[in-house]
Amino acid sequence: MNGIRRGGASLWLDAVETGAAAGFTIAARLWLVAVEAPWLYASTRREMAVMVAEKQRAAFAAALAVQRGLLRGDCPLDPGGAGRLMAAAFRPYHRRTRANARRLRRRLGG
Repeated sequence: MNGIRRGGASLWLDAVETGAAAGFTIAARLWLVAVEAPWLYASTRREMAVMVAEKQRAAFAAALAVQRGLLRGDCPLDPGGAGRLMAAAFRPYHRRTRANARRLRRRLGG
């Protein structure tokens, strides 16, 4: 079961985890740009392309998740429905942010 579905406290913890993973991802990418000059290394150029594409994919997945929730009948004016819609929109960002941090940690040898 996904942690986001277990309630508000879990959603808060997932948000904290996403923030920490995002901070690491930003630091790792800055390191790659500073140390592995993008104009010299194809792997760094690919990472820069991934950086843009992943945000587009996450935004699309979040919009699609909210649309599915609305079609299921979750009402944004109802507190329960609003929470479910918020969790559905957040889930793609949480998943991808954690995956990025793991991938970059392996790439940097950590």
